[in-house]
This record gives sequence, C-alpha cells and structure tokens, in this order.
Amino acid sequence: RSTFKNDGKEIPSVGEKCMIYITHILLIMAAIWDIKKMEVPLTISVMLYLVHTCELLSSNYWKIDFIGMILCFSIFAFAMIWSNIGGADALIAGVIGYNLGLYGLYAIILALCICISYLLYMHVKHKEHDYPFVPFLTVGYFIVYFISEKAGL
Repeated sequence: RSTFKNDGKEIPSVGEKCMIYITHILLIMAAIWDIKKMEVPLTISVMLYLVHTCELLSSNYWKIDFIGMILCFSIFAFAMIWSNIGGADALIAGVIGYNLGLYGLYAIILALCICISYLLYMHVKHKEHDYPFVPFLTVGYFIVYFISEKAGL
C-alpha cells in the first residue's frame, strides 16, 4: 500500500513501483512490435490489463481508472468503425485510460496531435504510408504520466 510523506504526497509501495515498471516495459514492447510488424500481439494487451488489475487490488482509485479505461477504449472502438484503426490501438488506448484514469484522455489527445504533426510532415515530404499508431499512444502516455508524477497529480 502507498504511504504518505509529511507534505501529503503519495509514495508508491515497492509492489506498485514494480507494476509501473512492468507496464512501461510492456508499452514500449507494444510500440516496438507495432513499428516492426504493424500489429501488437493480444498477449501484450492482456498482460497490460492484468498488471494494472493486480496493482488496483490494493488501491482506492479503481473506479476512476475503470471510467478512464471505458472512455479511452470507447473513443477508439467507435473510430474503428469509420477508419483504419486496429483493435490493438483500441486495447492500448484502454490500457492508457486504465493506468491514467481520466488523464488518459489527455494522453490520447496528445498522441493524436503528435500523429497529425507526423502525417503533415510526411505529406509535405511526399512519403505518405501506413503507420503504426501504438508508438504515438505510448509517447502520449509517457508525457502525461511523467507530467502528472512531477506535478503530484
């Protein structure tokens, strides 16, 4: 369980830190796999959900994390109907919402902004091609995660 310092800032337990590191490693693996093969194995997505579920068993934040997961996953699930977004993108977006709660929406917005910038650059250079989206989601996740950690949110 987490403990608190004198200033009220929460300090994660050793178990929570391990779960966070495992989550980060799995997200990086998913991004690399997506870059190389344009797909992410279902096992990585399932492992990400299981890791965070284990972390939440000792937490009081499961409701907001669950809401974040539903919102982030739903955005991509609906986008899959009208665009070329893959199922792994929706699953990873759900994991991001599961890990960051409602801040996951910021990570997704940031990922979309980075992706649009990349697409505009590739369009100007006349090098348009299919691209993996999980790396953008991963970058958005890490930026929001580290900002929220630094700010103590």
